[in-house]
Amino acid sequence: MTDIHMTLKQVNEFTCDLLTSCGAADENAVSVANSIELAESDGIRNIGLGYLPVYLEHLKCGKVDGKAVPKLHETGAGTCHIDAGTGFAHPATDLGTPVLIEKAKANGISAMGIGNSYACGVLGHLVEPLAENGLLAMGFANAPAIIAPWGGKKPLYGTNPMAIAIPSKSFHPVIIDQASSKVAKVAIFDRQRAGQKLDKGWALDKNGNPTTDPEEALQGSMLAIGGYKGAGLAMFVEVMAAALTGANWSFTAPLFNDNLGGPPKTGQFFIALDPCRFGSDDFLSHIEGLFSAVLAQQGTQLPSEERYANRKRARKDGILLDRALYDQLKAYK
Repeated sequence: MTDIHMTLKQVNEFTCDLLTSCGAADENAVSVANSIELAESDGIRNIGLGYLPVYLEHLKCGKVDGKAVPKLHETGAGTCHIDAGTGFAHPATDLGTPVLIEKAKANGISAMGIGNSYACGVLGHLVEPLAENGLLAMGFANAPAIIAPWGGKKPLYGTNPMAIAIPSKSFHPVIIDQASSKVAKVAIFDRQRAGQKLDKGWALDKNGNPTTDPEEALQGSMLAIGGYKGAGLAMFVEVMAAALTGANWSFTAPLFNDNLGGPPKTGQFFIALDPCRFGSDDFLSHIEGLFSAVLAQQGTQLPSEERYANRKRARKDGILLDRALYDQLKAYK
């Protein structure tokens, strides 16, 4: 079957139309469509249009409230909390990011918790605007359980990503964005749909034995990155994203990948710092030394450079969408 060529503008309009058709309010649809467009431009199909069917299903079954209006609560000079109202995380983050920036520039540091929330897409995209405003930023998000604690067999933590955005004078903001698991959960689904085995070291079956079978992995648990160190990272993200925001623990949150159990009510947490408040007279010049030292070695690149290269191409040439996924999405109209 012939692939479908789409400009990024068409991706956005197509996504917006589908989201509103399935029950999202216009402003929420725009926010989510922007995130889908950016994921597609960066070459992250599994959290772009590839993930859109999950959003549409969850709108239809009520697992996410497409008409939710996030509410921001000022909790201090440098802090705030947003109740996402069981709606998408994207409009909640859009609401809070300008406040987070303002507070960080006024106070040197600011933090924002988002609770009662849903999946947030590419976490790195949510901290990138902070770095574009000259701030050093961190983001944390918990998700339904898929990683067992170190030594255990039963999933307790989500893939629990964290992202760091570093402002730069000569480069794009440098984004470090990684899950606590060896791979994102959507990679398991990708292999399952393609009828392919998993790489060794990705997952365990329900008895705690290594497996390369996607079906067994989904009944068991994914492995944390770096063994016990990754499990510790998953716990840390759980504390930041769930404990601080009052969100569901990963092990009590309904899954993102089915239509059962109601809203997941997970959480996200963000920290923004003015990098010139802590001893560095000229952070941007100083950080160039680190970036340049990395790039001085043959074969190296800065984190997220591949995403930026994809973004540049996509803005010029658009993207190709496989016909099967296009037809699947069209059926939601």
